[in-house]
Amino acid sequence: MMKRHKTILLQALCLAVTLFAGCADKEEVRPDVSHYVRISQPSFNLNVGETTIIRALVDANDGQNYNLTWEVENTQVAQVEQRAGHEGLIKALAPGKTVVKVETSDHRLKYYADVNVAEGEAPMRLLTIGCGRAIDANSQLLSQMATTTGKKLVICNLSIPQASFKTHLNNIKQETNSYAYQRVSVDGNSNTQKDQDLRKVIEEENWDFIALEEATEMAGMANGYQTFLPQLAQAIKSLATNPNVKVLLHQTWAYAKTARNPTFASYGNDQKKMFDSITNAVMQGKPHVDMVIPTGTAIQNGRTSYLGDKVLKDDIDLDPITGRYIAALSWYETLFSTDVSALSYLNPSLSQYDNKLAKTAAHAAATNLQEVTELSEFKEKGPNEFVLKCPIYIDFGPIETPAPFNNYKHNYDAPLANLLDSAGNSTYFNFAVTTHFSKPEENMVRRELTNNLGLPKTACIDMFWCDGKKLPKGAFKLSYLNKGMKYTFYFYGSINDRKTCTKYKVIGKNEGEAELVNDFNTDKMAVVSGIEPKDDGTIDIELSMGSTNTHWAGFFGINAMIITPEGYRLR
Repeated sequence: MMKRHKTILLQALCLAVTLFAGCADKEEVRPDVSHYVRISQPSFNLNVGETTIIRALVDANDGQNYNLTWEVENTQVAQVEQRAGHEGLIKALAPGKTVVKVETSDHRLKYYADVNVAEGEAPMRLLTIGCGRAIDANSQLLSQMATTTGKKLVICNLSIPQASFKTHLNNIKQETNSYAYQRVSVDGNSNTQKDQDLRKVIEEENWDFIALEEATEMAGMANGYQTFLPQLAQAIKSLATNPNVKVLLHQTWAYAKTARNPTFASYGNDQKKMFDSITNAVMQGKPHVDMVIPTGTAIQNGRTSYLGDKVLKDDIDLDPITGRYIAALSWYETLFSTDVSALSYLNPSLSQYDNKLAKTAAHAAATNLQEVTELSEFKEKGPNEFVLKCPIYIDFGPIETPAPFNNYKHNYDAPLANLLDSAGNSTYFNFAVTTHFSKPEENMVRRELTNNLGLPKTACIDMFWCDGKKLPKGAFKLSYLNKGMKYTFYFYGSINDRKTCTKYKVIGKNEGEAELVNDFNTDKMAVVSGIEPKDDGTIDIELSMGSTNTHWAGFFGINAMIITPEGYRLR
């Protein structure tokens, strides 16, 4: 009997399959996708205590009429609350994993997403959207400051050159993939991606701050702040997943006084007029955002000090040391609600005096956005408090030598700012070519040269040099030295040639000189001792043909140099 039942069941099943196959041959069978509910992301990664908005996506037919409910499988890990529309709010409670479900009230449609909750406080997340000024102002230095002062900060910069508020608003609507995306993680590591979608980047991370900036050439024109900024700020808040997100406005800075940028003419080629126009325009936009980053005012404050336009490296870009530091301090004070004038952090590339200058400029801007604060106590360059106690090593030529050497690779390069000593300390001493040598330096790499002085080979196989019969002198200037101290200079030069000789003359308050035959030199250095800086903290070093130089072209040069405090003995 049991065997017969099994046979009938098997025949029925075969018949059903045959009938279904026959229908499939005549009519294509597809699932009904005219009604659905989904969750905007497949998973959500949160830290304990963090909240995020979760959104449901529904079909265009009846989706807007769906009554949706949200539920979390493990309420010990996370909770979810109903929000207006098709949104829920997840709050992470404890480390672990769970699932969130969205479902229609009739239980016909449902969808799931993973929720992963990690221990520890979530980092602060900053996203900037602009034309690239924020990258100049906030990336590496702000990250370094945050880490050093115990803050967890992720910095992400989305940019398109010359993009305006109007551009960003259109790109959100059109979901344009046209942004460069720079991300600086909590540990300071940076990476950049191309062709990113603004809307997608806003929606996929739980940003604490989203900062906007107007295109540089339009930064002083009120129309963008009145017409497009309100719409842009509203669109961003509607897309952001953090219910407490703050929209910021980045105030950019005026051009250098000598700028040749064509758009400078819009301001009569007047820096102060450009600054006032930017500030007034920003005040028009201020009611539509939560906070303003007063970078432009901070930079203008810095210009009232001895630095002047040296806060910039060109017409518009910030000086990589002082200018960017002032800007980063402006961001820090706003983000962390901290008076940076009292901040213990010191930028290791600047003296205590210049650290104080930068902090004063930034804090004054946070206190008074609309007016320039005169930095009256910083009209003259301050003293260098650093006292040299161990050697400074400098390598000349295109082949780089590892630390502790400072590398001057090409004699037309920018000056070496903030020489490091052999212990890695910032000396704040600067070193610059003042009379140029021959070029290119690559033509004078002599890989067969060696030395018995303990110098790395990379420091003795390349050089700065002159054919003395064409260029009778090459010169350097050391600046920001400790006045009242004395220094000793060691010069090393070598060439695989004959009849060469170099004279090294060192000029401070007093002078000294020494000569060195460079012919296949493996074990000799020229030494000049006891030189005290001039009253302005500078020492000049001049190179020329030595007294025994009968080389056919008058060759002289330098491969490496060592600076020590007077009385220090090299090992």
